[in-house]
Amino acid sequence: PGSGIFTINSEIKNLKIKIVTVLGENIYYAEINPSANEKKIDLRSQPGGVYFYQIISENKSIATGKLVIQ
Repeated sequence: PGSGIFTINSEIKNLKIKIVTVLGENIYYAEINPSANEKKIDLRSQPGGVYFYQIISENKSIATGKLVIQ
């Protein structure tokens, strides 16, 4: 569980990050800049609970998982 601030670190460039609620509602979408290897995500404005993320590269999902905000 986290406070709502998460960091994505990757060596892969041009990633897209999508976060949805358990009901499938999109709450966050961003692209990681090709010159950056890190992206900070601030979800503190969202209520506590479970969310799902998807990391996409070249239009293919490369990672999925769950985030828990306290």
